[in-house]
Parts: sequence; structure tokens; C-alpha cells
Amino acid sequence: MNKKVFIGVTSVLLVSAAIGYFLTEEDVVFSESVIGLPEAGSSSSGALLLEIEPNSGDKPALLQTATDARRDKKQNLNEKIPFEQEWCVAFSDLNERDFYYSVESTYDWNLAIGKLDFGADPNSDGVNTAKYQALIRPYREMDEELLVDLAKQGDQIAMQALIADNSFDKTKRKQLAQRLLVLGKTGSALSHLVIEEFVPFAVAFQTGSEITENDKTQLAKAVAYANYGLKRSDTSGMDALLIVASSVNNGESPLMAITEDDVANSELWLQHFEKNIDQQRANENLEPIGEVDVPKIAKHKFEFNLAVNAISYPDELQQFAEISSSNVKEVLADKCVEQHIVLLK
Repeated sequence: MNKKVFIGVTSVLLVSAAIGYFLTEEDVVFSESVIGLPEAGSSSSGALLLEIEPNSGDKPALLQTATDARRDKKQNLNEKIPFEQEWCVAFSDLNERDFYYSVESTYDWNLAIGKLDFGADPNSDGVNTAKYQALIRPYREMDEELLVDLAKQGDQIAMQALIADNSFDKTKRKQLAQRLLVLGKTGSALSHLVIEEFVPFAVAFQTGSEITENDKTQLAKAVAYANYGLKRSDTSGMDALLIVASSVNNGESPLMAITEDDVANSELWLQHFEKNIDQQRANENLEPIGEVDVPKIAKHKFEFNLAVNAISYPDELQQFAEISSSNVKEVLADKCVEQHIVLLK
């Protein structure tokens, strides 16, 4: 691929990956959707942080006098919302304790879905920067051979590091990403898979080349992967799709070229992915992916990410919302997303 517009896209978008078991070509012949399973009892790294119980909030005392009433009315103007209830913007809606609980919960959620950004600047500022960098720094410094050995032992962060490494074998990176989906790790696994499938179609569209049936199949898979993540409240696949689409500079988004047949095919691929993933999970005595709980913080992170995309890629997001089988179009109209947009602008 020699088109400038796509140079570096992969390294920008490989936000993370996930957990699992690495098999060489000598171990087994991989199918596209069915990846080898880890041995029973294989360990996973990146244990989640200890939970901080959210503050339930104190109920206001009964008003005894007019003075008390005026005082309490003034206090209610600044009243915070308990974490367990419905809130939109953490830093303004929650008290200090619940705000930091939301921060820790977001950190845990990113670990749970395999969203580690090995491409980020280690010295950049950000929430949990020290803790986050302490987690991934050893893997940044490992050579490929050691990472592969650790991945074979089920080290999930090692697998994420390999997927983020553009010099690592392309086929194996894709296999690792597919395996991570079986383990419930969407994150950068979906980012990687969407890029791999969508870029050929986008390049053909930008250059005016003939769009082949294989390009169309890859397009359908890319949309299916994005929708798969959205069903798990993870925008990673969609984020990658929007970034690639916005990089096309011939005056029209490749998302506008998606036909009704393409959308129908993407739904068939989505069903195929879900069926194969659940079958793999059943083989490993894991519950169906749809029965795995999605924590409350995922909803808030989902809303925030939609707001970011609405500002960064407004046209592409609306175009995707029109063809997506997810609830993106409805959530975009949610008051919380609107609040985030106002604050981010």
C-alpha cells in the first residue's frame, strides 16, 4: 500500500489488544474465525485494581426553620449525584470520592476490554499515567522473542504488545486479534481488525480503482467488527473506521459508497462472528459473550467517546450511524452525549 493518506494509520490506531494464547503455524492450522484456545488454568496478567466503593450520598436533614430551608436550598444547588444513579459528566456531577471511583472504574474497564495503548507517548500527561505506564513499560522494553514466549504462556499484555508491533508477522497479528475477541477483549483487537479489513476498500475508493468482490467482503467485515464492539459498549472498532474514512481526501467519504447489500452482508458477518466466538467460548466452558456483564462505567465511557467522535468526525459518524445496526444513532441524541459535546467544544 503506497498511498500517503494511509501511511501511519495502523500505528496510530493500534490502541491496544488483549489476552490469550499464542500458537505457531506448526501447532495448528488457523481458520479465520476460530483461534486456538488457552490451556485450562492459564493465567492472565493485568489484574484489575481493588474496587473503591462509591459514596451513596447523604440525605438532607429535615427542614426545621425558614433559615434551614434557605440554607438547604442553597446547598442543593451544588448537590452531587451518587455514582450508582444517573449522571453524565463525572467531574461536575459526582463528588470527589465518586469522581475518583469513576476514574478507577474507567481504568479497570480499559484493562478488561484489552485497551492498552502501546503507541502513546510514555511521558504524556493523563489520568493514571504512572500506574498505566508501570503496567506496560516492561513490555515496551522486551524483544519480540520474549513477548512471543510470554504470549504462549497466556500473557495477555504480551499479546497486545505483539499486535501493536507493525514489524510482527501480519497473519499472526490478525490471528491474535481474533483470539482476543473470543476472550471478550474487544479494544485494540477490533481496531486492528477493522483497519486490516477497511483500508483496502478505502484505498480503492480514493484512487478510483475497481472495487473487487474481495474489497466488498472486507468492507462488510469491517462494519461487522465495528458493530460487534458497539454491542459491548466499546467504540474501538468504530473509532478506527471513522479515522480511516476521514483520511480519504477525494471529496467523498467511502462510507457513502456502502450499499444496502453491503449492510446486509455486514449483518451476516456479524452473526457469523458471534456464533463462532460463542462456540469457542463454550468449548472453553465460558459463558456466551452476550451474558457477560458490562459495568455501569462502560455506558458513560461510550457516551463520552461518541461525543469526541461527533466533534472530530461529525460527517463520518452520521454516515456510519445510518448504516449501523447498533444504537449509535439513538445514543447520539442522548442528553449526556449532548452535554459532553458542549463541554468539549
